[in-house]
Amino acid sequence: VRIRASGDSAAGLTATGLRLEGRATAELHDVTFEGPRRRAIEVADGATLRGENVVIRGVDTGVHQRGGKVRLVRSSVEAVASMASTPQAPGGRSIGAGAEAAFFTAGASLSLHEVRTVGHAYGVLTGGDADVEVEGLTVIGPRHAGLGITRSRARLRRVSVSGFDRSGGGNFAGIQLVGSQVHLSDLELRDVGTLGVSQRGGTLVLERATIVGVTGGADGTEG
Repeated sequence: VRIRASGDSAAGLTATGLRLEGRATAELHDVTFEGPRRRAIEVADGATLRGENVVIRGVDTGVHQRGGKVRLVRSSVEAVASMASTPQAPGGRSIGAGAEAAFFTAGASLSLHEVRTVGHAYGVLTGGDADVEVEGLTVIGPRHAGLGITRSRARLRRVSVSGFDRSGGGNFAGIQLVGSQVHLSDLELRDVGTLGVSQRGGTLVLERATIVGVTGGADGTEG
């Protein structure tokens, strides 16, 4: 199944490919969402989404979640190559270049197994009170951080972050943690700027990590 955005109107660019709310349940198998569009999937309230072999291309956010449960297996979210090549919504905002997180979740449960993201601001970003489970996540070319976990709970295993996009500045850390309870194992960070893992408040258990190519800050306080 292929779901494609219309490039002929602003409504097509800003529309969501699939929205679940209430007690809705959906299962996706071998489904492709093609942009340009702002969001491919929205999940709200008590809705449930389960997907396998889901491919999302040319979006700012692959899955935007406020409530409910999402589980994706062997799936990917990829932004277009550059903002210069994307269409614009009213107000001049580029659509489809990954300006937001590939996965955003707040007050919800997110489970990712063997998932890849390419070229977004974050691979995964939480907005508070989220439960995140990862078993195999590859984040390539994020602009801010591979994962940004804020006031949430996360169990992360086999996470790889590499190749920060430095063209627009604003690189924070490979993994950014704020006020969260996190268990992180089998971590690999490569070429992620001046900070590998940043933690402010909360608790972190870190097991088996490889961090390569972190560069020092101008004042010598990072790296």
